[in-house]
Amino acid sequence: MSWHTNFKIALNEKDMNTIDKLLNKIPEFKNIEEMRTAYALIENVKQLFENKQLMIQQNMNAMSQRR
Repeated sequence: MSWHTNFKIALNEKDMNTIDKLLNKIPEFKNIEEMRTAYALIENVKQLFENKQLMIQQNMNAMSQRR
């Protein structure tokens, strides 16, 4: 499978370990369209990480308020 396909699958499954591995092995793309697709996928992962970070922060705040 291609890098793009593997990345899409990992993103859909929210498989952070695979996403991390794929981000560390970004291939050289053959054309601008492949680059744009990769950029869009990486932007989606960035949003996923930001959402996870926000959720963790909210959980930490809730836990600290319970004390």
